[in-house]
Amino acid sequence: MTLAPGATSTTVSLKNGNRNAEVLLSPRTASAAAVVTTTFATMVDASSMLISHANSGVTDRTFSYLIIGG
Repeated sequence: MTLAPGATSTTVSLKNGNRNAEVLLSPRTASAAAVVTTTFATMVDASSMLISHANSGVTDRTFSYLIIGG
């Protein structure tokens, strides 16, 4: 998933989310690695998760994610 440029959050659609799940993010680009300490999942439900992050115009802040349990 790629973080939305010019925004402080990104919504990711899910097929089988759960509000008790753990979300692990892994940077796939150098731009994503540069913001990993300020990027985190703030909400997960059955159909989406919300990722909070710093506002930037960079367009290649790409992460892989793994959702566990819940």
